[in-house]
Amino acid sequence: MSLTKTDLQEINQLVKTNIQGNNKAIEKIIDIKIQNNNKHLKYFIQSENEDLREDIKQEIQQSKSDIFDKIDPILKEVMANREERTIINHRLTKLEEKLAA
Repeated sequence: MSLTKTDLQEINQLVKTNIQGNNKAIEKIIDIKIQNNNKHLKYFIQSENEDLREDIKQEIQQSKSDIFDKIDPILKEVMANREERTIINHRLTKLEEKLAA
């Protein structure tokens, strides 16, 4: 039994149809895998962004704390000087009243 030209054309058509079907199936699988990878990348990037935000917040908080730690003694001294001036002014007023009397 030999193959005729028509037989060969039919075989060729069947092979092409199978290849096209396989290509479509492979394309669907690749698309699904790409979508899954994109989802994983999205979650990874979001997680990294959240980690970076948290790191930045901690750095800012530490910087604020350092600034306040350095300013606090200065503010205490300023407040002490204000209180001292009030006391001195009060004493001067009393002395002026005594001298005027």
